[in-house]
Amino acid sequence: MVEEHIHKLLFEHDCVIIPDFGGLITHYAPARIHPVKNTLAAPSKRIAFNEKLKLNDGLLISTLAYDRKLTTEAAQAEVTTFVRQLQASLLQNQRHELKGIGLFRYNAAQKLEFDYVPADNFLEDSFGLPELIARPLETAVATNNLRSLLHDKKTEHPAPLTKLTWRRRLRKVYDTAAIMVIAGLSGTALYVLSLQNEYSQSSLNPFAVLNIAANTVAPKPASLAEQFAETYAEEPISAPEEPASESPNLVNSQTTEITTTAPAESTPEVLPATENIVSAETATKSNTAALNKIEATNATVTTKEVASPAATAVAPAKKLGINIKETTERYYVIAGGYSTLPKADYSRKVANRYGAQGRIIFPFGDSKLYRVSIADFNTKEEALVYLPKLKINYGKNIWILKY
Repeated sequence: MVEEHIHKLLFEHDCVIIPDFGGLITHYAPARIHPVKNTLAAPSKRIAFNEKLKLNDGLLISTLAYDRKLTTEAAQAEVTTFVRQLQASLLQNQRHELKGIGLFRYNAAQKLEFDYVPADNFLEDSFGLPELIARPLETAVATNNLRSLLHDKKTEHPAPLTKLTWRRRLRKVYDTAAIMVIAGLSGTALYVLSLQNEYSQSSLNPFAVLNIAANTVAPKPASLAEQFAETYAEEPISAPEEPASESPNLVNSQTTEITTTAPAESTPEVLPATENIVSAETATKSNTAALNKIEATNATVTTKEVASPAATAVAPAKKLGINIKETTERYYVIAGGYSTLPKADYSRKVANRYGAQGRIIFPFGDSKLYRVSIADFNTKEEALVYLPKLKINYGKNIWILKY
């Protein structure tokens, strides 16, 4: 009676626990084809056994009491009696079969095993679906016929091998010519780019790809006399005949004009022709006396107009070392940044070979890079004046940093 009730519960529930014995668990099995019988079976539920599920969940006892109209104690007593009979049968015969469910048996290691015996389909969705016979299709004859037809067609109409061979040869010649043209254009482009001084390959190491002549000289600040001579080389100025007591405003205006034009003229320029050199030397001699008088007069003037921004820019800056670790309130032209000091020092030495005033600015703030400077100036205006010419020699990626 208990065995039939367990069989009924497996249709409605996925797990039925037999107290103090184990649990029967159902799982879905898809449709399958029998390899020998060539039959197609409908989807079903397969049953497995778990010996560790011994705790009474009340499902078997409560449903048994409801169906048989028994009390809970009576139903529990019937289940206990069924379990004892099942265990005694296993000990005596080493096996016991639940009809329509499966077979319990002990293996060689005295472990309880369960073998599912397909009998009834416990899946309600597949109720009434019979097994279908699925015979394999015989396609061998059709395949042979198709192969024979294709073979006959090839023998009747052979492909024009000469035409295909000519096309392949023409294609190879075309591909070879295209590769040669592309390679030639690429080489020409690289050669043209290598001739341009403004071409820069990298912003991190701009000195490794420069092709600067050995006689290139970095811009150096010119003296006041040289600046005055270069500025007025084509227009000789005679020494002033007025006494040194001329008005301070005139002296200041002359001094301001000289000092403001000094940074722009201090950059290295192409040497003039021979005739211009001779005229410049004669003009320099005539302008030296006037320059000396202007400088002497400017030294005696102590008014507030002398302390103009242009005159302050001419004042000598504080001497800087190679390594800069503190702020100097100067404007530096940066050529690159490096993560280690040896790399930055190597870049500085390369820059010095080409006449630059290389310095290393140590990391500050949140930055961890050692910056290499190729020039430095008192004001931003001076740095902007020199920046275009420095870009010609050192690449377009240089920039200005105030530190």
